[in-house]
Amino acid sequence: MAADDISAAFRWLHYHPDIAVAFGTVLSHWLVIPVGMIFGGRFSPGWYMILGELRGHIAATLDIGNASTDLSENITLGAELDAAGKSSIVSAVQDRYNNGSRAILGQDYKFGFSSFVDDQAVVTTRPFIREAIHRSVIAARVVFGEPNPKHRSPCINERKWKSEVTHQLTYLGLDWDTRAMTVGWPEAKQQKLASMLEHLHSDWLSNKQFKTVVVTAADKSSIVGLMRHGAFVADLADFLSIRVQQSLSDAARKADEQARRVAAKARTSKPSSRAWWRKGRIALSKEVLDDLRMLYPTLNNPAWRHVWHKPIGLMVDREPNNSMRSDASTKGVGGWNLTLLFMWRLNDEDLATCKFKMRKFNPKPSRRPLVTDEYHINILEFVAIVINVVLSLGAICHTPAIRDRQHILNVLSDNTSALSWMRHAARCKSHSREGQCGGRPTLSIHSINNVVGVRYLAGHAGIGSLQNLPSGARAAFNDLVRDQWERKRGDIRTRNDRAFDQRASHFGRWSLQAGFTDKSFEEVSPGQEVAILAGYLFAVASGKTSLEIDKKKLQGKAGDQQNPLMVKTLVGYLNAAHSLLELFLNRKFPIQNPSKEGYHPMLADILASRRKWQKAREKREPFTNKMFEYLYATLKKETATDATVNLDVQAAVFDWTCLGAFTGSRANEYAQTTARRGCFSKVPANRDAGEWANQPLAFIDLDFMFYTADSVLITHDRLLRQQRSATELHLRFRYDKSQTNFTIRKFKRSGHPFICPIAASISIIGRARCLHNKPFKEPLGVFRTSSTGVYDYLQSRDIIKVMRAAVVGAYPNPQHFLRQNVTRIVAHSNRVTAAVALQNAGLDIQEIAFRLRWSAPSVQHYLRESSQEVGRLTLKAIQGAVLI
Repeated sequence: MAADDISAAFRWLHYHPDIAVAFGTVLSHWLVIPVGMIFGGRFSPGWYMILGELRGHIAATLDIGNASTDLSENITLGAELDAAGKSSIVSAVQDRYNNGSRAILGQDYKFGFSSFVDDQAVVTTRPFIREAIHRSVIAARVVFGEPNPKHRSPCINERKWKSEVTHQLTYLGLDWDTRAMTVGWPEAKQQKLASMLEHLHSDWLSNKQFKTVVVTAADKSSIVGLMRHGAFVADLADFLSIRVQQSLSDAARKADEQARRVAAKARTSKPSSRAWWRKGRIALSKEVLDDLRMLYPTLNNPAWRHVWHKPIGLMVDREPNNSMRSDASTKGVGGWNLTLLFMWRLNDEDLATCKFKMRKFNPKPSRRPLVTDEYHINILEFVAIVINVVLSLGAICHTPAIRDRQHILNVLSDNTSALSWMRHAARCKSHSREGQCGGRPTLSIHSINNVVGVRYLAGHAGIGSLQNLPSGARAAFNDLVRDQWERKRGDIRTRNDRAFDQRASHFGRWSLQAGFTDKSFEEVSPGQEVAILAGYLFAVASGKTSLEIDKKKLQGKAGDQQNPLMVKTLVGYLNAAHSLLELFLNRKFPIQNPSKEGYHPMLADILASRRKWQKAREKREPFTNKMFEYLYATLKKETATDATVNLDVQAAVFDWTCLGAFTGSRANEYAQTTARRGCFSKVPANRDAGEWANQPLAFIDLDFMFYTADSVLITHDRLLRQQRSATELHLRFRYDKSQTNFTIRKFKRSGHPFICPIAASISIIGRARCLHNKPFKEPLGVFRTSSTGVYDYLQSRDIIKVMRAAVVGAYPNPQHFLRQNVTRIVAHSNRVTAAVALQNAGLDIQEIAFRLRWSAPSVQHYLRESSQEVGRLTLKAIQGAVLI
């Protein structure tokens, strides 16, 4: 590469009179046509550009024959590269924008001439560089005139002429390197900016305590100019210069307004602003000083060299090779990257845990002002973008196969304000919450872009225009979208969604590990999709994925034999992979067998082999009469000395399992199976739930209704005083997995001293009313956790712990069947107890299904699982307690 500069600002050029009007300027009633134009004149840069491009065109096309010049004859070429040096040259990346110089300029292209105003650079390969410089110098003399000692100086500035030609060049104030394919900001300019910052205050850079620093407007303008020039290659300087520029603009505006007020008061003309630029003083704010403080350590620092040197591949138009999407609402934020294969989401509760004060969504328009502590939706959108970018950078850095590539990340969001913050997050003039939320993450991202090799493209990712639809249809669609965002599907479905996302991500990482890229996915032909899924399914089934996810599921604990996944779990992995692969390929394809029911033969064979040879799950055993007797005796002994023992977890489990032996309830009807400790599952908050939205899923106070022998209702306030009068219980099952919501089943006293639905229910109500004051808003399944009255909600793990301890107490012989198989005692054992007892009482499958609100296959399933008798005493109690 070589460069030159046109000398002097005054160059006499001849032009045709017909284009003289192009130089004209209208001044009042006059048309002024200058006979000459200097470099600093109006419109002159544009005309110099025309002349520079004319020079480049002549240099590329003129037949110069054997002509040469003194300047071009005196050049020397750098040493030629050896084989090792050639292998170290950074190659350009080809895409639809960049197909190589030959494809763009033609097969006969030899020389490259770049002009900017009065500067021109020459770029070509080593065999043609000398001829290219000949052409450039000759073309300059054709356009700007031959040197004439009597009338004009040489057109090329000989003082700036460099005779040594190498792969490195300083052009337009930047260092260019064609072998490393980088552009850098020169060290001399870095040193100049560092000296100006050091000159601001002697101890400012080492003192974290804020001190007032005052500079002239001219000095501050020079600092901004240097930062903006370095911003061509340094995203960090671009980001940090915004607030400095804003403070300068604000000071100039205020000075101008002050001068106008003074002139108006004195009735004189406004004075020139030149004096203010030379002598005016500007106090730098703490925010501006902090920005300059962060920039200063990077100047002329080898550890921060990557900040001031950028790969050329990240500066030209490039095709995105990595796309990410994000979205946010008052219900949460989320995003995904289909190239690096990750998905994530945070709901409003997760954000609240991270100290984000969320604004509650109101479907009706509201004019109430935004509360100071609440986050605006734009901030949440920006947070989602930052999380997406950080996860992408982490995936790039931790994936050796793609770490050394250049990545053009297409950042897609449906919020244009948040997209603009990727560059302008520093526009906040103070250290407010918005400035910290936007500025600090963006600062961190900009500081590592060059070293990672990342460039960001911003794009709007909306759902498309609906303007062609009638207004009623658009309103209906908006209502649907709002309802989908508002709707909560419940804890269990949320857990299933999370499992689906994890399995889809597992397939994505497997495909990346297997060598798939965006291009290879595009080359997948119809019919090959099932083969890809079959290979993945076989790898998961055989435990050969070597990925961390599901490692505990693919293999047992240390020392155990391999514990393969069940067929149902394999199907879950297959369905998630199928959905993600359709997304990758951007087309639908079936995985079912077209000729008959079931999966494609390649997939069905893997599943059939696992189904045939997999180890059967252990049967679940019922709670036996001896277990109930042991618990009753233990509680009776302890309550004799301390009546408050009835509030503890063992008493709570005893009451609910006694009641469950009659109702056949699932654990989630009275205990918590998915909610965190201290929380309880609620009815999803959607419109269909109506008044029950956000109410507990488990039994509440209103679900229990007690009646006397004369069918007179006993309120819960009088229940403990009239508990002997309660002879009948109407129990409402509000929600379960079947379609029999709000079913009522009636029970009477069993006559058993402790296995009785009425006695158990009265104890449950009494415990709940003793521990909390609002049993109709919280689950009844509670127990005391401390002597101060602090309580917690019953969980399935509590039931398992207490009932397995009952097995040990009821059967002291370690060789007993239940002692040997204590893991078969689970929360669902209550269902087995109820089904086995009713079958032994002589009821058929359909009658049992009706009484327990189950389906007939469920009854058969639980009956097949049990190998133990529930006990004659328990059998008689359950048989006699059910009314209908």
